Formats: sequence, structure tokens, C-alpha cells
Amino acid sequence: MSPERLMKCWLMIAPALVAMAACLDPVDPTDASIAAVQVTFDGANTADTIRVRGITRARAAAIAAQGYDLGRTDFTYASSNQAVAVVDAAGVVRAVSPGTATIRATLPNGIAGEGTVLVVPSTVEYSIPVGKSPGAMAFSPDYTRLYVTIAPDSLAIVDALGYFRLSGLRLGLPGTGVAATAEAVYVTHPGSDSVSMIATATNTITKRIFVGAGPTGATATSERAFIAARGARRIVIVEGGQAVSGIPVNGEPREVAVSRDGRRLFATVDGGGAWRLVVAIPASPDTLHSIALSSAPGAIATDLSGRRVYVLLPSEARVVVFAEGTDGRYTEAGALAVGTGAGGVSARLVGEPLVVASGAPLTVFDGVTTSVSERITGVGSGHVAIRPDGVFAFIAAVSDNLLRVIGL
Repeated sequence: MSPERLMKCWLMIAPALVAMAACLDPVDPTDASIAAVQVTFDGANTADTIRVRGITRARAAAIAAQGYDLGRTDFTYASSNQAVAVVDAAGVVRAVSPGTATIRATLPNGIAGEGTVLVVPSTVEYSIPVGKSPGAMAFSPDYTRLYVTIAPDSLAIVDALGYFRLSGLRLGLPGTGVAATAEAVYVTHPGSDSVSMIATATNTITKRIFVGAGPTGATATSERAFIAARGARRIVIVEGGQAVSGIPVNGEPREVAVSRDGRRLFATVDGGGAWRLVVAIPASPDTLHSIALSSAPGAIATDLSGRRVYVLLPSEARVVVFAEGTDGRYTEAGALAVGTGAGGVSARLVGEPLVVASGAPLTVFDGVTTSVSERITGVGSGHVAIRPDGVFAFIAAVSDNLLRVIGL
């Protein structure tokens, strides 16, 4: 082929090769023209509805003029109303309180897009008929079962994962307090100065234990139960079905709570009309110190480590928070007004330090800052028990013979 003909062929082919190379050359997304920024939730939705304390994910995309996603990830996220919802650097949105918030994703060059989050109040997710006048409650350590005292003299056993009553056990005596270890459930009977021990494997009463006159409150770790023996003026420690030791409290104990690892034990004690919160060390066993209370207490609860304890004062319609200091002593760290008629309080053991106090309305609050997360009407005013995994709270609606369950 002659040189002239080769040149002519090259001039014909070269433009096509240049065009092909342009097509194969990847586009730098930082240099490409951006037509819009889109913010979506759960795929293609530009808005999402979640409940208080719920979580969703905002996903931002930089869209080219030709309609394709440029793959940009350098967005900055912000919420228009942090009292309603907050968003982190990865676009994870957490609902704080009912309302509407706009989630804005912005690129370094200022181009931005928006999505909307509607936060709705929590509602009762399950209602469980359990029997007449549900009272004290205790979860099994693996949280598959919930044990509830019911009138006049029985114990209801609830499937805490399926949200229905499994069975009932006739105790023959009115029950006041209940606690569960891995092997047994203990129910106190102050009127007969005894405690029923129920085998969890068979749901049968195996024995009655005498721990002193007038046993009232009960609490437990996975291995040991702690019974408030009013007449004996001590907290009795029960292990393997036997009373192994006791902690003198210089008064009549009523309600008790223990940290999950057994490091700290708390009891409300009546010293002849002068009420105190007693802090004890079960391993000793001995009391550490006591704190004066301004009025007769109701239910008490503690967090996972026992570094905070929550005391319900029903006549004042408030919960007082006591926190452990560096010296091991506890002092008041805050207080919060709760609904009228409150009969129960429980603290979450995992995740955010939420506390639930029953009443009209029911109050959910941060156990460290005492800031209110939510107030919910029409739930119940009886005892409260938060499932050990921290996902649901069970509240006794005494007059309706129900347990109501809300999500946390």
C-alpha cells in the first residue's frame, strides 16, 4: 500500500479511536457535572417515618446530568431539628421526640439534597391478658420468661418473646415480691412469713423457705436471690434453695434491687417512719452506707453496674436518682417528675441508659441526664420490668388485668 493511501486510512480511523478512548476513560466524579443530590431512606423513599428512639439511614447520592450516580461519598449530614432527630457522619438518623426533621446532605462544593423524617410517638405494641391485678414481675436471666404475681394467690408465666401467657401456677398464698435465678423463682408471702421456691424446669413449687417474719421485696442475680425480711430487719441471701447469710439493715426493709453482677445491693428501709436507702455489698455481706429519703418510697431499680439507683417516691410523683462517687458513696444526682399514680420503675441494662416509670402518663427518661425521652398515655400505673436485652418494657395495667408492652 502506498504511503498516501496509508495516510488517508489513518485520517479516517483516528477520530474513531479517539472517541473510543474517551468512552473508555473513566469519569472523575469530582470533576463531573452534578445535576442534583438525592437523599433517600430504605431504597428510593425520600421520606421515612420512625418512632421515638428508632433509627433509620439516610443515603445520599450525587446524580450526573446524564442520570447516573457518580459514587460520591464525601457528604456532610445535618438535621434541621435536633430536638426531633439527630444524624451522624455516616447518615444514621436517631429519633429523639415526635415531630418532623429535614435531613440535609451537602458536598464540599455546597451542592445539597434533602430528605424528611417524621418521628411519631411510641404506642403499645402488645397487650397480654395475665390474670387479676398483675403485680410484681421478674424476668428469667435468659429473658425468655416473665413471672408475674396475680390475685388472689397465683403466679402467671409469660412467654416474653412471644408475648402471651403460657400458664399459671396456684401458690395457695398471696404473693408480694418475685425474683428469678437460672434455677428457681422465689415469691414472697409476708402474710405467712414464707417464700415459695419454684423450679424453673418444671414450674412446680419445690419448697417453702422461712427467712424471717414478713418477707416483702425480692430481687436476684442468675445464681442468688435477695429477700427483704422485714421482721428480721435484714436482707436474706438465698442460694441453692437455702438461706446462706443475711445483711442487717437497722430497720424494716421493703424493696430491694441488685446489680446484675451482684456488686451492689440496694434496699429501702423503714426506720420507725424515717425512710432510708441502704447501699450494701453482698460479697461481704455488709452495708456500705445509707441515705435519707424525703418520703415513703415505692419501687426501686438499678442499672447494669449498680452505679446508679432509681427510687420512686409515689406521694411526690417523682423518681430520685442516686449515683456512686469515686469514694464508693452514693449521693443524689437528680430527680424527675413522673406521672400520677406511678407504681413501678425499671432501668435498662444495655444500650442507652433509659429508665421507665409507670403512671399517668408513663415516663421514659435518660437515667444519667434525667432528660425526658417521652411521655406516653394509657399504658399503666403498676409494676414495670424492662426485658434484660433492653428492647421492650412490660407495664402492669392493674385494673385491666393486662401487661402492656412498649418498644424502647
